[in-house]
Amino acid sequence: MSTLYVAPHGKLADTTNADVLAAARWVSDAPEDLVDTSRAENLTESRADVRVAILSDGMFGASTRSLIQAHAARTRETIYTHRFPISMLRSMSID
Repeated sequence: MSTLYVAPHGKLADTTNADVLAAARWVSDAPEDLVDTSRAENLTESRADVRVAILSDGMFGASTRSLIQAHAARTRETIYTHRFPISMLRSMSID
């Protein structure tokens, strides 16, 4: 997985389980649950990839969900969303 928006390339290679949990604490009130969910969704990914998934969701996903909720509160129209699995976002061009 590319860490382009989260950290310079290769800088998270030595990520520990404690680092993953610390990232989850930064973005969630239930960090252990977030780590479990992220690991379940990214079974083949490394600890660094799970850390990036958690940080990316905290930086981009949370605000997107807030925008969707605000929009839904103001319309009767159907709102469509989609969440891409991390494996679909992999770019070999910058790995």
